Amino acid sequence: MPHHFPLLKAQIAADVVAVLSEYPSDPPAAPVVRFGQPRKPIRTYPHAVVRATVERELEGRSVEESYGFDIDLRLPPPDPQTVDTEEYLFAVADELIMRLAPFAPDGVPIASGPYAGVGYLRQVVSVTPGDDADSDPFCSVKVGFSVRTTVYQ
Repeated sequence: MPHHFPLLKAQIAADVVAVLSEYPSDPPAAPVVRFGQPRKPIRTYPHAVVRATVERELEGRSVEESYGFDIDLRLPPPDPQTVDTEEYLFAVADELIMRLAPFAPDGVPIASGPYAGVGYLRQVVSVTPGDDADSDPFCSVKVGFSVRTTVYQ
C-alpha cells in the first residue's frame, strides 16, 4: 500500500462527510463513504463512492506519489419546483472543492497548504453531473481530485 494513502483516505472521508451532512435526507441518515467498488448497491443516501489511483515515480532517494480520487456524491434530489438540479449539484461540488483545494475566486492566487498534512499540488481536475440512470430517484455529481506526496527511502 502506498505510504500516505491512509492519511489521504481519512481526510477525504472527513471532507465528504462534512459536505454531505449539510444536505439531509428523508428519512434522516448519516452520510456513508465507501472506497472502491461497493459489493452491493448502497441504499442509504446521501453517500459517496470514492475510487483511488496512484502512480509512483522514483526520483533519487525519494518516491513521488501522484494520487487521483474520483468522488461520486449521491444525494436526494432537491424540489424541482424551487431549485434547479444542476445548480444544486454544482453548489454541492463547490462546497467539496473548497475543502479539497480551496481558492479565492476574486483574489490573488495563493498556494494551498498541505492536504492531510502530507499532500501538495492539490487540485480539482473535473466536476461532472453524474449519469443518474443507475441512481434514480437520486442525483449525483462526480468530482475528480489529485494530490502529490513524497516518500523518502
